[in-house]
Amino acid sequence: LHETNDPVLTKCYPPGVPRVYFHPYPFEIIQTPNAILQVFEYDHFMRRMWTDGRPVPTDPDPLWMGTSVGRWLNNTTFEVVTVGFNEKTWIDRAGAPHSDQLKVTETFRRMALERLELDVKMEDPKALATPWTATGYFELRPGWELGEISCSGDYLEWPGA
Repeated sequence: LHETNDPVLTKCYPPGVPRVYFHPYPFEIIQTPNAILQVFEYDHFMRRMWTDGRPVPTDPDPLWMGTSVGRWLNNTTFEVVTVGFNEKTWIDRAGAPHSDQLKVTETFRRMALERLELDVKMEDPKALATPWTATGYFELRPGWELGEISCSGDYLEWPGA
């Protein structure tokens, strides 16, 4: 086993955003009248991205997944701004820290029925000299169902690693 101080692996802390996308587990997107929900297979995390017209909060409570406010830019593009993170998560799996000033902007684009593109921009004036950006791609798998993956706190590396 490899020794690590990864808070997800050693303390079962939630991964936060955007790190949750680096886990090798699927997620579902559910649209409701006032929010879009992301349900993650990993440890059953649920994230609410408000779409009811509220503004991005200026003094949010510090949360694991932050407070997310989204809006549709057009029929295929959804933008989400997330603020209000606690400082217990990492930005990535390598251990890049962030401060309570982290702001994550995600742009989801439906490229085709079965293909989703996600552009992520991370800004943090206390922890990052310049913004970080990344792009990820996801495929629709209509036959899949989310399983039960839970952090047990008794392992120090990813299963199968």
